[in-house]
Amino acid sequence: PKKVRHLNDEDRDFVLFLLSLEQDEFAMILNSMDEREAMIVLNNIQLARDELFDDMMEREGMKAAQEVIKKIKTNL
Repeated sequence: PKKVRHLNDEDRDFVLFLLSLEQDEFAMILNSMDEREAMIVLNNIQLARDELFDDMMEREGMKAAQEVIKKIKTNL
């Protein structure tokens, strides 16, 4: 299956850059933005988090989900 990508590469790179900063540096950049820019960045961080979760579920979660489904079916 094709991976779901919510962000373009430039936005994803910027989010990764921001998350690599120290907390005070991150706060300084966020505080330099107007409310609209800050909301876009925070939304992009959430989208990046969703991408990571989707990737993790694709790699690891499907196997665990199948095991749970199998246990449920055998106990019915």
